[in-house]
Amino acid sequence: MLKKDQIKLDAVMPELTALVTDNQLEAAFELLEQTLGSYETRGWGWPMAGAVDLMQRIMALCPGDDGVFLAVKALCGQPVYDQRRNVWTRARYEQDLADARRGGFTKGLQIIPGACSCDRSGDVCGSYLLADAPVFPPAWCDSEVGCCCGWLNIFDDEEPPTPWRLT
Repeated sequence: MLKKDQIKLDAVMPELTALVTDNQLEAAFELLEQTLGSYETRGWGWPMAGAVDLMQRIMALCPGDDGVFLAVKALCGQPVYDQRRNVWTRARYEQDLADARRGGFTKGLQIIPGACSCDRSGDVCGSYLLADAPVFPPAWCDSEVGCCCGWLNIFDDEEPPTPWRLT
C-alpha cells in the first residue's frame, strides 16, 4: 500500500471500525472505496459481496473486539502476523471452499506449506476431494505468525498432484 493511501486509511480507521462494530459492513465497504477508490482501481480486495461475506465469516469465528479488528484489517487488505491470522485464514478458506462447491468445476483442493509453516504442516498438506476437505488451519498450528500454508483448487480436468487424502 502506498504511504499516501495509508495516511488516508489511518484518517478513516476510527469510522471504519465503528461501522463494522455496528454491523454496517456495506457502509464500511463504501467508505473504503470513497477513501481509496474502487477495488478494481486499487488492485486488491474483493467486490462488496465478497468483502462483506469475509467480514461476516471472520466475526462469526471471532466475536468481540478481536473479530472487529480482524474484519477491518481484512477489508483494508492489511494482514495480521500473529495467531489471530488463523481466524482470517479459516474465514478465507471457508469462503473459497463454499465458492468451489457452488461453482461445479472444482473437484478438490491442495493444501500447500508456506515459507514460515509450522513443523507439523505436513500433517495437513496434500490433496483433498471437496467432500473430504479438512478444517483449516488446524487447531494445532503453532506458527508464531499464524498459519502460513495455502491452498489451490484442483479442477475437474486436472489430476491431483499428490494422492487424495481422507480427513
